[in-house]
Amino acid sequence: MTDQRQIKIQSESVPNPRRGGLDEEQSINAPFQGIKTATRFERHRDMWGETSFWMSGPLGVVVVMGGVLTVCSSCYVSSNDVVRWDASPPFDGLIDQDVGMDAVVMDGGGDASVLQDELPTGLREGAWTLSWNDEFDGPENTLPPDPWFFFDGWEHEGVWRDAHYTKGEQAYLDGQGHLAIDAVLIGDELHSAYLQTYDWTRPRTEWLTFGSEQGRYFEAAIRLDGLNAGGLWFAFWLFAPSDTYDGNPDTGTEMDIMEYVVAYGAEGSWTRQLPERNTLNYIHVANIWSQTDSSDAFIDASDLGVDLRDGRYHHFGLEWEPGLLVFYLDHMEVFRTQVGVSTSDNEAVMLSLEYDEGPDDAWGLNENVHDYAAWLPNRVLVDYVRVYSRSAGDG
Repeated sequence: MTDQRQIKIQSESVPNPRRGGLDEEQSINAPFQGIKTATRFERHRDMWGETSFWMSGPLGVVVVMGGVLTVCSSCYVSSNDVVRWDASPPFDGLIDQDVGMDAVVMDGGGDASVLQDELPTGLREGAWTLSWNDEFDGPENTLPPDPWFFFDGWEHEGVWRDAHYTKGEQAYLDGQGHLAIDAVLIGDELHSAYLQTYDWTRPRTEWLTFGSEQGRYFEAAIRLDGLNAGGLWFAFWLFAPSDTYDGNPDTGTEMDIMEYVVAYGAEGSWTRQLPERNTLNYIHVANIWSQTDSSDAFIDASDLGVDLRDGRYHHFGLEWEPGLLVFYLDHMEVFRTQVGVSTSDNEAVMLSLEYDEGPDDAWGLNENVHDYAAWLPNRVLVDYVRVYSRSAGDG
């Protein structure tokens, strides 16, 4: 569906020495496709000094380059990410910079179909629609809204392994459209946060869980360069609250869309055998259905031309089809499995910043976060979490 509507842009006037600036208020007629609401309006400056503007929303994007509004039907952008075009001109040199411009709200009508360019090209064919998302918009230092709940350490008074999980002090909105999750030392204790979309103390009607249905795609945009203390790891994953590890995929599995582990090749650790003697550009993906059975891969992002420490928001995704899991990094497939695939409709979404002190830690890292006290606090930023559904009867 292509439509022609008038779009009003309200912004501060920002001059561009070569192309001119936007007026204080500008009305532009432009075609667009399936756009509902733009929730972010930001300025970026590239390596040549050119200024670009863009707006983003969950169902479509509009890009303003040098004062010219263009509907982005052949590009992919996300909040604070580099603009990547499928056609010229290339803007690969854009530097990530949010200068705090006012948000823009735009209602463009159209249908709810997701443009294919916003999703990995390898997804199974069909009409994919956004079924749930959190863009983490809200005032600074406020808690993430329901259905996010705080993990209580499985009745261990908020302690699991060697981390103390707090109920809000270390997980909050930063006021710029991101969820911030911190790891801090308070005395000798490592404090962090562990978010999930279920809570046994709350009615199940308040939970948010998913099944594969005709096909689901889960994606989060995450910035990892603020995580550097050895022994910490961050995970974006799915988890079925009941009997996940009983060996029966019908009751659910643990699906690790990504785990980012920080280690520096300590003596006695397997990480010492890595070429770089650190894990800073690796992710782990997995499907786990019992205490001993799993299908997983340890991915070197360098093999894909990806630098996880470059200060950008990288995209971690999972396509969950009946009998199939496909894992993605920045929309590139990195692993697939057909073994032990969950058939549960009770998989919750999880975001966790965890720690287990070595030796004899869960990962075999042999790291002690206290050795990196001067580097703390650490912070992970999450730009969004989105869940897409494939329409029944497609593909």
